[in-house]
Amino acid sequence: MRIHRISIKNFRGVVESAVELSQTGVTIIEGPNEAGKSSLAEAIDLLFDFPHDSRHRSVLAVRPVDRDTGPEVELELTTGRYHVVYFKRWFRQPETRLSVLAPVAESLVGRTAHDRMEAILEETLDRN
Repeated sequence: MRIHRISIKNFRGVVESAVELSQTGVTIIEGPNEAGKSSLAEAIDLLFDFPHDSRHRSVLAVRPVDRDTGPEVELELTTGRYHVVYFKRWFRQPETRLSVLAPVAESLVGRTAHDRMEAILEETLDRN
């Protein structure tokens, strides 16, 4: 899997952040404590592991305490032959969107999008 871009919004203490990753070499994300580095990795895990309507404690933990809004994560990636953009918002106006850009264009929403992304990962990764 190669991540092209990740953006998070209203995620823990991060109001909004986006990171574009180089498509060659190795990317290192560095910064001071409490800058949101760990939040990026946590956001990827939650995006793949929990549907947009989840009330799991891991999802509840990333909800911002100072705003009445839902955390959002968007990830653009390639895995195997697939190039996708995957988005989720939890709590306030929960939503899941999956745009498969290649090999064949698909546009899915809701639980269907979540299930399709799981199938793509199952097909292209050894998740263990």
